[in-house]
Amino acid sequence: MVQPAQQSGPDLTEIGARPIPEFDGVHDVWPRGKRLAAVRRAAAAYKERFKAQGQVRAVKSVDIAAAPYPVAYAFHNAVSVPTLPLISMINRMITVQYDDWNGAPRTLVFEPTVPDGSAQAPFYQNLRKFMDKVPGGDLIGKAVLKYYNEPGDVLTKLGLSADDIDFCTFDHLHVQDPRMISAPPRPSRARTHHAGRCSAMRGCSCTAASSPPSSHCTPCSGRGTSTADSAASTRRSS
Repeated sequence: MVQPAQQSGPDLTEIGARPIPEFDGVHDVWPRGKRLAAVRRAAAAYKERFKAQGQVRAVKSVDIAAAPYPVAYAFHNAVSVPTLPLISMINRMITVQYDDWNGAPRTLVFEPTVPDGSAQAPFYQNLRKFMDKVPGGDLIGKAVLKYYNEPGDVLTKLGLSADDIDFCTFDHLHVQDPRMISAPPRPSRARTHHAGRCSAMRGCSCTAASSPPSSHCTPCSGRGTSTADSAASTRRSS
């Protein structure tokens, strides 16, 4: 039987968010086959409520960087390309503006990746070693590795600043270093060249900075997409 999840951390209502009760207890379901079925039922139930909650004010997706990624990982071994073991995977930063459950305007950024930070992750360090063993791997890497924007540059293009950001979230953290965007710069040799970036999004430490939506963001279509619930979920899991 699905049991309600225990809430931890600050009261969600204080940040204008709410829990997602449809998913309460799904991770406690056993065996795992039944857990998957429980997640699917919860998702179907939440989808209907999510669509009925209105739409966000604005959303904009901007390319950050394109990086090499193993074909086997990208397609879960469903595709085999012996002559091309790597593909180009583009990471995008998404900025969303919406009204929270208390009626306050909010700005959320998703995946504000600093490429230099990702390059230090064990995954990409191991990938570099793998590419060194592949004939022509260096040329492939140069062909697919491209840098488009830094997170701070994206905010500037949208007419925003770090102080405008209420929430900062990632889909996963194993190739991220959030300290490079949320912490003040340190005067150390290893990070001196990042000094201009470390504070680029310092406002994303989930401190409220209610600001009107930027006219530079793209107004949403009529598709119902409220982010208050997802922001709450991210806040709790972060």
